[in-house]
Amino acid sequence: ALGVKEGQMESISAFEMMDLDGDGTVTKKEYDQFVLERAKSQSMPLTFTQKAQVVMRGAVEMFGFGFTDNTIMLTCGAAIERALGPTFGITGFAAAACGNLISDSCGVVSTTTINNVTAPFLPDIGLSETQERFASTQALAQTGQIGGVMVGGVFGCWP
Repeated sequence: ALGVKEGQMESISAFEMMDLDGDGTVTKKEYDQFVLERAKSQSMPLTFTQKAQVVMRGAVEMFGFGFTDNTIMLTCGAAIERALGPTFGITGFAAAACGNLISDSCGVVSTTTINNVTAPFLPDIGLSETQERFASTQALAQTGQIGGVMVGGVFGCWP
């Protein structure tokens, strides 16, 4: 409609949002007000729900790493200790360290896979780029990640 080409609709919508008096022109005052309101909306503090979702997303991301890391470290460490310990005099700690090298690599791969599988099921938090850069947002994400690693690590102690 109105000779609008594909891809131009977003531009028209933004123009119409800036044209506060609907006269078909955007004055400097209208533009400045639009920019100010948009900046305010992008830097709004996170709601309680958004904060909880940031923590939960971080926890889900790192649960898989903690689980995989501990499971593989314990399994590989025990296998290395049994297979190489008596022959080469490798201690249990050295075998665990070797198992940890293997498990860390597997944990990184599993984290990417788990993120790809779980992403469609996690709600879109709806943060602006500004909100994502807040120090408080980063701290919440890290809190969730630490919790996820710890709980995943406990579950990964089963072998």
